[in-house]
Amino acid sequence: MARRARDLSRTLTFDQMVRTSARGITLCALGLSLRKKNCHMGLYTEFKILLDTPAEDPGLGFAGYASALAEIVAHSRAEFAVGIFGSWGSGKTTLMRAIEKRLAEDPSVVTVWFTAWRYEKEPHLIVPLIDVLREALNERAGGNPGWARDAAGAVAHAGRLFLEGLTLTAGVPGINAAVEPAKWFAKRKADQDSEKPISFFQAGFVMLRQAIHDLSEGGRRRVVIFVDDLDRCLLPNVLVVLESIKLFFDVEGCVFVVGLDPAIAERSVADKYRTLSDSDPQTAVSGTDYVKKIFQVPFTLPPVSTRQLHEYVSLITKTSDLRDAQREDFRKNVQRHLRYLPTEDSVNPREIKRLINAYILQLKMLSELHGSALLPDVVLALQVMSFRPDWSDLYAYLAADPRLFQIELKEAVRAPQPPETVWLSSVKQPLPAGLVQYLRTDAADVLEVDDLQSYVSAAESTRSTDPSLLEAQTMVNGLRRTTDQLTSGGLSIAAAGHKILEDVKRLSSTTSRRSRLDYLMENTISQLNYVAQELASADSAAPDDFAQTWAAKATPLFDALDARLRELNRYVNVGAYA
Repeated sequence: MARRARDLSRTLTFDQMVRTSARGITLCALGLSLRKKNCHMGLYTEFKILLDTPAEDPGLGFAGYASALAEIVAHSRAEFAVGIFGSWGSGKTTLMRAIEKRLAEDPSVVTVWFTAWRYEKEPHLIVPLIDVLREALNERAGGNPGWARDAAGAVAHAGRLFLEGLTLTAGVPGINAAVEPAKWFAKRKADQDSEKPISFFQAGFVMLRQAIHDLSEGGRRRVVIFVDDLDRCLLPNVLVVLESIKLFFDVEGCVFVVGLDPAIAERSVADKYRTLSDSDPQTAVSGTDYVKKIFQVPFTLPPVSTRQLHEYVSLITKTSDLRDAQREDFRKNVQRHLRYLPTEDSVNPREIKRLINAYILQLKMLSELHGSALLPDVVLALQVMSFRPDWSDLYAYLAADPRLFQIELKEAVRAPQPPETVWLSSVKQPLPAGLVQYLRTDAADVLEVDDLQSYVSAAESTRSTDPSLLEAQTMVNGLRRTTDQLTSGGLSIAAAGHKILEDVKRLSSTTSRRSRLDYLMENTISQLNYVAQELASADSAAPDDFAQTWAAKATPLFDALDARLRELNRYVNVGAYA
């Protein structure tokens, strides 16, 4: 039966193997939970994951960055915003906490921490921001009279004015509040002072800015508001917070420090103003220019270089609450495999933690099945292969058919002069020299272990939150193969046109199921659909060079889709660089 299954796997297409493997993963995972149900986990029972919390001592130069930025915030005129820019997981929160810690030592500074994502379901994000400011001022006052208590009262009053009433809508960023005119004007009926505002919104706006100005006392004090987790908000809410910073808090006495992926802000701006830009390109709003206007002090977190990786892992294991056995495993196994991680000169700190946590979970899962025969090198090697963009295609074939991968790669790796390419499921794949060296040394057990499928099943169960991306990448590869057949004469224009058009429709359907599909990918698929229709409608009288000309149009679109899918994979896959 096993031999028949292996023979059958050789006749399946790669797409079929991916789907078959997905079903196999589910069954194997079930087997893992049922087999040896009461078995003790042994060596790995007390291994802990690394928590995604800001480190007290992050190393990697963060102390110097925090000191420099804290000095700017504390000693410059308090009427500006600092942008801490970096991708997801690059250390923005860690750096902001380090800045906050330094500023908290200064009695003239009130620090406020606003986690934007926590309040995303609030109808008006400006309101919880004002409330968090009020709480910070009250905490500083400590129940005693003085400037902090007065400022807290003024801020609270301003917030209430923003929300007064329910019927007259005021369209302002982050506010869709309303007021009952009769009640509002009844309060102001006896007041004939032309200097006072009659708008509830204007009154709150003026009071809030005045409260911060009074608190400043001519620059002697300042409020520093840290905005975190803005990247996790929906795109419209990202813009709401940024516009609120500019509209409500652009006053002396207030400094903002905002952690943000600039690409998210730019997408938020593009999403809001897309209709306007499409109708009149002259009015297009640049997301980059918009971000520049908000932040007077930009700071982009330098990437963690591969040379710093050993330092980073050593530091997080040293400062984490781990047992000696786990520290030894990190030194003996994890550090050794991390040397093979990136092809680029940088890695994402959060993804390194995710990779290590996935490794720990897989050790616990697999120890029930393999006991003392468990091979940590295999667990780590699968993590590394799936992490590296230049090895991830070969990992996909490994995940689809582990046994076939072992047979084909064992022969290639053992050759005195390894080939530059290898055939897997009738598809020629590049065989990087670095991977050959890895499979000859630290990852050698991948090609020798008898039950590689169980390791793959554990790896896949902890790796991806969106398996449809692998399916979409497989479709893009299929489009490339069909195009190659067209240009080489293996397919007629009519046959290739029909197949490519149908495959583009399938790709569009697959990617449209993603709730976070960005408009850039949507636009690329739309262009590809147009090009596919051009091929499908071509007739036999097309010029001799038509196929080559068409391929020249389609290939850049394939490249763009492939690049975007790889980028998305890095977000949803454990251990990928984001």
